[in-house]
Amino acid sequence: MLSWIFVVTLFFGSCSDDSDDNTNTATFNGESFSLDKGFLEPAGLNYDSDGEPIETYAIDVYLMSATVEYNSSVDEFSGEGNLIALDLNTSEENELASGTYTYSDEKGLRDEFVLSGGEVYINYDVSVEAPKGEEESITGGTIEVSINGDEITFLIDLTTESSTFTGTYTGTLQSI
Repeated sequence: MLSWIFVVTLFFGSCSDDSDDNTNTATFNGESFSLDKGFLEPAGLNYDSDGEPIETYAIDVYLMSATVEYNSSVDEFSGEGNLIALDLNTSEENELASGTYTYSDEKGLRDEFVLSGGEVYINYDVSVEAPKGEEESITGGTIEVSINGDEITFLIDLTTESSTFTGTYTGTLQSI
């Protein structure tokens, strides 16, 4: 009997209430949706306005809903869904560094921990010749990045042309 109580306690004690779990969700214009996967695309060494290399690297990050796919054979995304594209700058050549990335619209500013730009795409169909859906440019805010082994966490607090975009993503990023 004691072993049965232990098993029941262990089973129910390990269950969690997912209703408070905000991992991998985003809110834009008052509507919430999931961020199911992420991709990282190293874009290379940054250069100053005189064409001289600076010691930072551009990394493009894409976080998206499950309905948007990446096809590596043609190097493009397809499907319809929600995604955010970020242009981040880091001291690491092919990966992000932990820290807070702050938006700057200063032309050519590619310092470490600068978010140089980005777009939010809502109900967006990237599969058609002329993409359909809502698209807004990022105009301000921060993204906090934490890295633990292969797992990366983004805490996102951004403004766009007409709204705000907040969210979290924890998981891996597939390199493209």
